[in-house]
Amino acid sequence: MNEIKDRTILICRGKHCVKKGSEDIYNTLETVLEEKNLTNIITVEYGGCHHLHIFGPIMIIKPDNILYVKLESRDINEIINQHIIHNEIVERLLLKNLNNGEIIKDYREAQKFVKLHKKEIKRKNLIKP
Repeated sequence: MNEIKDRTILICRGKHCVKKGSEDIYNTLETVLEEKNLTNIITVEYGGCHHLHIFGPIMIIKPDNILYVKLESRDINEIINQHIIHNEIVERLLLKNLNNGEIIKDYREAQKFVKLHKKEIKRKNLIKP
């Protein structure tokens, strides 16, 4: 097994993500980390809005800066097992540019992309997880 790295997991607590279930995701995350004895290695925090709520609820894993989108509580075990324990990104939960198929995993890159293409995203639904 890989060595588990110290990480911080941010769960968006903006009003849009809360309406979409971010508090349930937070609670599930806390439970799964406790079950896997990872609470001393992984910190979980609520974060403010990152202006990506169209893709909410979102999660950012730092220091990796990986952005997971459109999360459901059932996704948490997979993220913990694959990303946190085995250091492998869960690609199905990342943003994808429908024009070229490019995966956007870094949350800062996602913010830049959304800012540049906001109108087009709303009009064409350019990005989907």
